[in-house]
Amino acid sequence: MLLKEEFIQYLWKFSMLDPGLTTVSGDPLVILHPGEQNSDSGPDFCNARIRIGDTLWAGNIEVHIRASDWVRHNHQSDPAYNNTILHVVYEADTEVYTRNGLSPPMLVVCGHFSSRLLDRYRQISEAHQWIPCFDQLAHFSGFSFNLWAPALAVERLEIKSRAIHQLWEVCGYDWEEAFYRHLAICFGFNTNALFFKITGINILVGRIINFEKVSKNKSQKFR
Repeated sequence: MLLKEEFIQYLWKFSMLDPGLTTVSGDPLVILHPGEQNSDSGPDFCNARIRIGDTLWAGNIEVHIRASDWVRHNHQSDPAYNNTILHVVYEADTEVYTRNGLSPPMLVVCGHFSSRLLDRYRQISEAHQWIPCFDQLAHFSGFSFNLWAPALAVERLEIKSRAIHQLWEVCGYDWEEAFYRHLAICFGFNTNALFFKITGINILVGRIINFEKVSKNKSQKFR
């Protein structure tokens, strides 16, 4: 099985790369936050934060097997890639440019991850079970699973509660206002939640038609 771009995305998303990374130009690279993975059109990761040398960068990350895939996908003509702060590749076979003429720094991941990760990825990818990792569950003790599953649930709850707590603080510790804005964000679902939070319904509803105005008419069914 050939190496897939999804595997490189996996390495980046879960910070599975070895420490001591450098760009192709030799500058030391530190990953502060990998960003949020984008399942829609545009760069693979948004709102990432990295440090190259002494400079802190915030923006988008694009992932390819070969650097030339950038040209093959016509990213050099797409303004959506102008804010690419790092091009993550397995093979640096060419230098690339954004539409505004800049060449984003490049990271080559070849040799910077454990071969066991790739073997495990291939096993799961080629599995024909109803759950890809089903065969590996036999090597996972019931005791460990009983500890792990609740921990995952708690971690997920903590992530959600932190986000709501931050929104509550922004709303001046008003729970009803926080719920109202959180509901507006949820209308974006996974794909558009960030857009709704920054420029969409959260601004139009949360600011122009804020909760205070709506609450004055909450007893009126047809207003």
